[in-house]
Amino acid sequence: MRIYRKGKSLLLPALLAIGLPGCSEEQGETVAPTAPKGNTFFAISGDINASVDEATATMFKIGGKYPAIAIASSPASIKRHGTSYQANLFFSNDFTPKPGVYPVQFSYRMHPNTLGGSIMQSGTIFSHDTVGTAEFTEVGEQLKLRFEFQTFSESEGKEGRQSATVKGEAVAQFVDIF
Repeated sequence: MRIYRKGKSLLLPALLAIGLPGCSEEQGETVAPTAPKGNTFFAISGDINASVDEATATMFKIGGKYPAIAIASSPASIKRHGTSYQANLFFSNDFTPKPGVYPVQFSYRMHPNTLGGSIMQSGTIFSHDTVGTAEFTEVGEQLKLRFEFQTFSESEGKEGRQSATVKGEAVAQFVDIF
């Protein structure tokens, strides 16, 4: 997923602007969140392996017009572990937030009630051929959700393509960004 303005991508600067918060990292094995300290956490497995048990979730608009939610490792975790991880969900143009299960897919923008997704590791973005689901369990003063999706570093057929799967839960203050 790329957002462009005058030939420049706005996705990375927008995500950096809200902060790329850290976590614990393990190499070579599937990682699950370990005894989360809060109600927002996630684990990444595949070519990236990490367990983020202290995360924050923030609803915002990219470039003032594209609704999204970022689930990111906390600033304390970044300092403690020296790296950051972030899972992002992007809302389609016609999205009505209410409890239910929604698809997370690569081509989402023009599909009603569909989400896009990406994973970031210290500036490296996995955002190609995304597939998965997000379940909104509460929509009110808070947005509570569970999510799981797989995404890739490159499009299918590209050399060096890597994959990552993220699974987690998040609670964010609900902001009407739709």
